[in-house]
Amino acid sequence: TDEDGVSKGLKIKGNIQIGEVPASTFNLKRSIMLLASGNKPSGEFTFDGVEDTWEGDYIGANDATLVLALKNGATWTGAKESNGNLDLTIETNGTWKNTSDNATTVTTLSGEGGFVEMSEAENADITVNKYSGSTTFLYNNAYGKDVASEDLIKGGDVTIVAVDTTNAANSNVTLRTNSIGTSDKDEVKRVLNALAQKLAYTGYDKAPSSLTGV
Repeated sequence: TDEDGVSKGLKIKGNIQIGEVPASTFNLKRSIMLLASGNKPSGEFTFDGVEDTWEGDYIGANDATLVLALKNGATWTGAKESNGNLDLTIETNGTWKNTSDNATTVTTLSGEGGFVEMSEAENADITVNKYSGSTTFLYNNAYGKDVASEDLIKGGDVTIVAVDTTNAANSNVTLRTNSIGTSDKDEVKRVLNALAQKLAYTGYDKAPSSLTGV
């Protein structure tokens, strides 16, 4: 809080490490926390409000779990740089700004008006093992009439493996990209088609009506 007693929010700069991780595997010099080492270690953080920010990576042991909530404009700028589990909730303009250059697996993602800013790295795919709610994935583009369709949208793919059946009726995913600066209908269609190719729902055969794409 400041001198008037007004909260300045929760601000964390540095990695969050959960469980025992070999020092040679990741850069642990920036790790600021070692939580709950032992059998199936876990940690839980809730960032609530626009003043709440975390700048750093999640580094977890294979059997570790980070339960992370971003609410009401809170922001996480960083990456999941490990095989640990990540149970992520993003609500009401909360935002995850993914900075990874590599593929990421999210154990669960529950959204309610939240955002994921995709890394521009080509291999930075995000796979969600179980999804529910509503989330918007934000992509930058490299629009130009001479740019091949497969190169128009920067960043990796989003793959939804399964949808939580308890909230299936209200589950949807939105993909959005920045303006391309033209009203040419054919070019707009080309960009939107390229954007749509970034989303896959591999659980469609088992539950075809469980997820809506926008």
